[in-house]
Amino acid sequence: MTLPQDSGPADPRPEADAAPVDLAPVDLAPELLQREPLHFIVVLLLLADIVFGLGLAVFAEKVLTFRPMAIMGCGLAALGVGVLGYFVLFGGGKRSRW
Repeated sequence: MTLPQDSGPADPRPEADAAPVDLAPVDLAPELLQREPLHFIVVLLLLADIVFGLGLAVFAEKVLTFRPMAIMGCGLAALGVGVLGYFVLFGGGKRSRW
């Protein structure tokens, strides 16, 4: 008994019959350009807050030798990092990512 030439194993994947898909890289630059101008001002202010908090911590520890103010400066910088992270991820866009 012989099998016909064109009867190979059937491909169970549905995408085997579909047209090929163009997988071009996605450019995210337009999404970054759609942010509000106020977004960049707030990001700069938060970065200044972080730098000020770290500077306060170093100044209070080395010059004033006042540990509670140094801890307060570290806390201010940590709070700035947290707010900056949240704001960059979820804020400032004209349209929602979710």
